[in-house]
Amino acid sequence: MAGVYQGEPTLLTPILKPVENMTYRSLGVRPDDEMGWKTYAGAMLIFSFIGFVVVFTLQRLQSILPLNPQGLGMWRLTWLSTQLPAL
Repeated sequence: MAGVYQGEPTLLTPILKPVENMTYRSLGVRPDDEMGWKTYAGAMLIFSFIGFVVVFTLQRLQSILPLNPQGLGMWRLTWLSTQLPAL
């Protein structure tokens, strides 16, 4: 773990480093920049909101999604007890 955090090469570095670099380039991330607490808090809020929307959508559409032969879905307010604690 210490080697990974210090940036030392690992067994998977030759395979995953190009993928990591491509992801950074496509998202416009500069890996050497520090992230302040305000940026981190904003990123966490955005990530949590997107996750909330995705899971809420899946729960609401559960009854019509494939691989649900019985057509079971969530009650209207059941999502509150499953979604809100995850925020």
